[in-house]
Amino acid sequence: MLRLSSLQEQVAMFLANVRVDEAQHLLMKTHPDVETMFDFHAQAGFVLLSNLHFADAMKHFQSASIDPREVIAVYADLWLESAPYRTTCKHIPREPIGDLVRAGLARKQRSDKKQDRIIASMREQD
Repeated sequence: MLRLSSLQEQVAMFLANVRVDEAQHLLMKTHPDVETMFDFHAQAGFVLLSNLHFADAMKHFQSASIDPREVIAVYADLWLESAPYRTTCKHIPREPIGDLVRAGLARKQRSDKKQDRIIASMREQD
């Protein structure tokens, strides 16, 4: 059954599928305020970081003016007990960084295999 979804739901869906450019394009149609854009860039940064797109993630973190400690908070095992920091960003992945990297590598492998199958089928058609 088809149903209408709000622009915010569509933006969230694009981000969940690591389609950050499409999410941003759609969000811009809503004429977002500065706080909404900062929140979007923070969320996009963590989505990209979780999917091993480090350079793109850093661009979004810079656009969000995010405190670098928020990014470092992903690496919980690097924190010193003598210097605790409580994150304020709601988009920080809660999984251990090792799990995030393993999951990101597995997604990349699946994507690479899918691309290989597509290329092979195109070659067979030629």
